[in-house]
Amino acid sequence: MRITVLVVPAVLIVIGLMLWGTESYPDRDVALVHETHTAAETSNAIRDAMLDRKRVAVRYAKKDVVYDPKLSLSDEQKQTFAEFMARRVRLSRAALAKLEAEENSVARELKIAQALANIEIEQTVADLVRRGDFFVTPGYIREARHTEECFFANVQFEGNIVYAPIDLTEFPGVAWLNKRRDEVQAFALADAGYMWNSKPYDERRRLVDEAEALATEVRATSAELLDLEGVQEPTAAQQERLDELRGVTARQATAQGRLPRGKLDVATLEWRNQ
Repeated sequence: MRITVLVVPAVLIVIGLMLWGTESYPDRDVALVHETHTAAETSNAIRDAMLDRKRVAVRYAKKDVVYDPKLSLSDEQKQTFAEFMARRVRLSRAALAKLEAEENSVARELKIAQALANIEIEQTVADLVRRGDFFVTPGYIREARHTEECFFANVQFEGNIVYAPIDLTEFPGVAWLNKRRDEVQAFALADAGYMWNSKPYDERRRLVDEAEALATEVRATSAELLDLEGVQEPTAAQQERLDELRGVTARQATAQGRLPRGKLDVATLEWRNQ
């Protein structure tokens, strides 16, 4: 048995995957991941091992979490997946066409940048699966992160997760469009922040107080809302209360959406570009 030793931050992750003892891996090569490497090194190690159809054991203090690429796609599933991704690309292109017909705005430019990046990623994932550069797991791999050299693409498909790590050297278009999207997103965030700062202080105070009051109400009633949503056949009074609580949640989301993303100065309530 060959053992490759690498690392991950020491946080116990429990997901719907198989847990194994710390030393017993009898049937296949295992890449053993420890807790001293960077997140990027860990992610790259997981990618390389899983594409090579090795199990990956992430070592923690009490037990290891093992990711096993024993699942795959049959020829029929690969065809279904290709059709599924083709539909996604068509939908993304249709959304892009609608955006291009809209009046120019920062929000529109951000949506266009996101759509272009999505299309490139979806087409690349389809190509990688077609040529066999993928693996399938029953749940997400929490340690899988995007790195400077790899975009760790994944798609939910037939109850499992299809991973198709994208080598950004081989597919520079993905890297460029992701970078462009991030730049537009940063500009959109700043633009919204500056627009917020242009509001009078009294208006900023009112909007913040409204959002905080609704957030407090949502927190206070969250358990009641959860209980009511679990009732199979609610009474008229229960349904009325459920609708009322859902309305509070919707209003809180709307109020929060009126605030800029990021930090506000405690004294002036102005947005900080950090």
